[in-house]
Amino acid sequence: MEKYLEEKYHLDFAIKKTRYNFLSETYQAYAYPLNQSQLLFLVEQSPNSKEGYSDTYYKVK
Repeated sequence: MEKYLEEKYHLDFAIKKTRYNFLSETYQAYAYPLNQSQLLFLVEQSPNSKEGYSDTYYKVK
């Protein structure tokens, strides 16, 4: 997930907490840009995405 975010946005990110969602059978994590820890957002596995993940980074910016 961290590599996906860094390649997509060309920034360094930190993963805060990872969990498994039993309802959607996917992994989810909270992440934030290293220089802006207040911008916490969700990133998760997405079988419908060609990258394999989706995120809500732009919704918190």
